[in-house]
Amino acid sequence: MKNIGIYIGLLFLVWSMSACTDEQSFDGQNGSIRVTGVIDQSSRTVYDVGEDAVVVSWDEGDLIGLFPEGQSRAIRYKALTKGKQVDFAPVDTPLEKKEGGEFYAYYPHVESALSFPHLPFRDLFTQSYCEDHPDPAVDFMYAKSQMQNGELHLHFSHLFTFLKLNIRVELLDNAQGLFVRSVEPLIPVTEEGNLPYFDMEKEMVCGVKYNHMWYLIPADKIADKEVVTCYLAVLPTSEDNVITFFLFKNDGTADQAILERKAPEGGFLPGHVYDLTVDEMEFEDVMMVQQREKQALIDLYNATDGDNWINHENWCSDKPLYEWYGVEYWDGRVRSLSLSENGLTGNLPASLANLENLNYMNLTGNRLSGNVPDEILASKWWNEVGFGGILFQQEGYKLIFPTYESTDYSMDGSVVTLQTHTVGDGLKLVIFGDAYSDRLIADGTYRSHAEQAMKAFFSEEPYASFQDYFDVYMVNVVSRNEILGENTAFQTSVEFERNTFVTNPLMVIDYCYKMAETNYQTADVTTIVLLNSSAPFRSNCSMWSDGFSAAFCLYGQGGQDLEYLIHHEACGHGFGKLADEYTEFEGYYPYSAGVEELHAINESMNIDVTSDPLQVSWGYFLSDARYANEKIGIYEGADYYPKGVYRATENSIMRYNSGGFNAPSRQSIYRRIMEKSGGMYNFEEFLKYDEINRQRIDWGVVSRSISMPEMLKGASPIRYNYPASEARSRLGK
Repeated sequence: MKNIGIYIGLLFLVWSMSACTDEQSFDGQNGSIRVTGVIDQSSRTVYDVGEDAVVVSWDEGDLIGLFPEGQSRAIRYKALTKGKQVDFAPVDTPLEKKEGGEFYAYYPHVESALSFPHLPFRDLFTQSYCEDHPDPAVDFMYAKSQMQNGELHLHFSHLFTFLKLNIRVELLDNAQGLFVRSVEPLIPVTEEGNLPYFDMEKEMVCGVKYNHMWYLIPADKIADKEVVTCYLAVLPTSEDNVITFFLFKNDGTADQAILERKAPEGGFLPGHVYDLTVDEMEFEDVMMVQQREKQALIDLYNATDGDNWINHENWCSDKPLYEWYGVEYWDGRVRSLSLSENGLTGNLPASLANLENLNYMNLTGNRLSGNVPDEILASKWWNEVGFGGILFQQEGYKLIFPTYESTDYSMDGSVVTLQTHTVGDGLKLVIFGDAYSDRLIADGTYRSHAEQAMKAFFSEEPYASFQDYFDVYMVNVVSRNEILGENTAFQTSVEFERNTFVTNPLMVIDYCYKMAETNYQTADVTTIVLLNSSAPFRSNCSMWSDGFSAAFCLYGQGGQDLEYLIHHEACGHGFGKLADEYTEFEGYYPYSAGVEELHAINESMNIDVTSDPLQVSWGYFLSDARYANEKIGIYEGADYYPKGVYRATENSIMRYNSGGFNAPSRQSIYRRIMEKSGGMYNFEEFLKYDEINRQRIDWGVVSRSISMPEMLKGASPIRYNYPASEARSRLGK
């Protein structure tokens, strides 16, 4: 690696130890067992410094811990000399000769309550400047070898990688050091008394990992320097990782980014040093970008009567941008702007185009009007985030920008078969689209989205295992334009009160009645309507008593959330008839179900109104040892109420859109697949099938409570207690 600096010669394994008077002296020849340690070049590159090559070496007195196979406590050995390969001698009790036996070792030796195969290392959450060279105490290494001919030769591999930064001291003015944030896990930490550890048998880091850390640079250590060289020990990551460095200021804030780096090809590898030097020009460029983004927010405030916003806390103040109401700011950039229904009045300023790293915007429900400036129309965020976040304003107000209108409706209503069943009678899944114009159908965009929706539907169990039971169709539906809320095929509009889209399901029913592929009927037909928009509103699902359902799912921002939405709305509600398991209502309102709601509970079986293990609908899973890892229990809070209604697991697709469907939900879906495809349901056959789910996921991990973005929750499903065939007459439309 180029330009690594001469101090790399001190690299990481200078663990100088003074000999204690009660320790024996060994010359490497006193015992029958010879122990040598080699720093394996396969795990660390040779670094170029000018014409010289610098390698890692041991220092006299370095301590390692040794574990003979079957022993839980380490025996201490120390290096007798310096060099890349050295002899080690016992500090206390020497190893017993065990020809052919396995031995494990690690460096640096640390006294710990942990025992083999769990090897301890330092908590790296806070690291400190170490005089322009890496801290040898954090360069954890490990080795495994067999004893041969009374000798044990250990080839050590490195666990961590080092990031190197050269920073001008003047840029550290008024800073305690660095705050570092990573996309992927960055360092292992101690949390709630639980120590992170290295599992020697599995050769992996276990325990809690954070994607951020602190690096302290004491002012007195750099007072006479112009440039400070920092080395940070971190976990290896993939090449997709991005790491951002912030100044950690004396006032406790850390919102000023100084650089952002993507991992090199192949990722950050263990035992390597990566030079991520910050140059002054780059720092100044970052500062200019941050100032432009701050000014863009100030311009928005001034252009939309900010003084009279409902909430304008900290706007235009010296507070960090992440403390300005509605602004999410990380990695040194404004990433999200959420000011819906906040009283904004006026026009959008052209400088809003400078929010180049924006990935979410919600200015809906305000009184914005006028033409969208050309600078915004040409901006990066307009093309990536889309106009959905500004489109829906209060009645009488509208932002104006160029739109496209269809002229060719010849493809409307035509059906494309995406899959034909090979088992059973053929369960019907039909995909539609709203706000797809003639050009989006002609160029294949709509078909691509529909195929992505079909893939998402069958990407989760039980659907993945029973895909062959389904017929899947795509119906071309031509909308006049590509903006929801305007002239689209299913007349989609917005309901601000529930923060969701309102779409006419009767038109979906009408399309189904025209399809020979569905036998001109709707019973037990599952439909997905893709809403071609990135507008920040919830998806939803409508269901009828004859098994017909219409799941309206947003396709926005490249369909990045489509899989989650389809799992919840179409797989969970639409076909599975499952109830929501998350809570929304504030306070502790007790759950009170009407007749229709109770019927839905009994049908779905994933929630219940009793906490009695003998009465709850999934009680038979509670004592089944095969489901112990899934942590099935009786957890209070579901169907939007925090009290009086219960669910089977802490998390699931019907709660936080993650962790898979839980066992009661999988059972209900499996039953419907069997019965609706002309087969018979048998609980024992379900248990045989479900073995793949019991084995595929560590439910103890995925069942933990997490948070979920508002858009992924979905609005509460609408249930009709009559068949879809009566929908038009009943609804009077």
